Order: sequence, then structure tokens, then C-alpha cells
Amino acid sequence: MTNYEKKEEHAIEKIADTLLKLEQTLSKLDSTENKVTVFIEQEKAIHEIKKIVKEAKKIDKFNDKELEKEEKRDIASIEKSQVALADIEKNFDHLDRTLEKLDDSNTRVKSYVEQEKAIHEAKKILKSIDKYNAL
Repeated sequence: MTNYEKKEEHAIEKIADTLLKLEQTLSKLDSTENKVTVFIEQEKAIHEIKKIVKEAKKIDKFNDKELEKEEKRDIASIEKSQVALADIEKNFDHLDRTLEKLDDSNTRVKSYVEQEKAIHEAKKILKSIDKYNAL
């Protein structure tokens, strides 16, 4: 496994860990039923995932030459990870665009629902490459 593959794999694992941590935090908060706290925790997780994806994209740019030089590597595995990272990035970019379009009425509720959708979609993407196991 190349250095690039390891870093990409690490990024995927960090996203899965972030989602698991969010799930654990939300399960503890369910008893308090404080929607504002849930909203804030989701915001933190989404921010962390965006940061991980951005860092992974930097890795991609710096290691293109290294990837071209290597002849023997597991292309299917690399492609799955690349597609997963790209899909997660698109998912959260879509969330940003959706949140920008919201008007002032019920913005928090709508934001909460849109965040839930984005997080659920990220979990599905990670499950599709066997990198996320729900609690």
C-alpha cells in the first residue's frame, strides 16, 4: 500500500470515526431532548468532515506524480476511496447550497433536517465501501 493510499484510507477512517462519535454524542443527548445542542453537535461533525475531505484533496494533488510512477497497486480500492471522498464532498457542498437558500422562517428546523439528510448520506457512502459500522 502506497503512502497516498494510506493517507486516503486514513481520511476515510477519520470520517467514519467522526460519524460514530456524533452518533454516540447524539444517543447521550436523546434523553435531554435539547434540539439546539443536537444541532450544534451536528454542525461540529459536518465541519470536521469537510476539513478531512479538504485535507484529503490536498493529498491527492501532491501525490499525483507518485501514483503515476507506481505500476502495481490495487486500483479498485483506490478508486472506491476516491469516489467515496468525492461523493462525501459533493454531499456536503449540496448541504451548504441548500442551507444558503433557506429563508428566515423555521430556518433552524429546516437546517436540522438538511443536516440529518447529509449525515445519513455520508453514512451510506461509508457503508458502501465497508468503512462504517453503526452502533
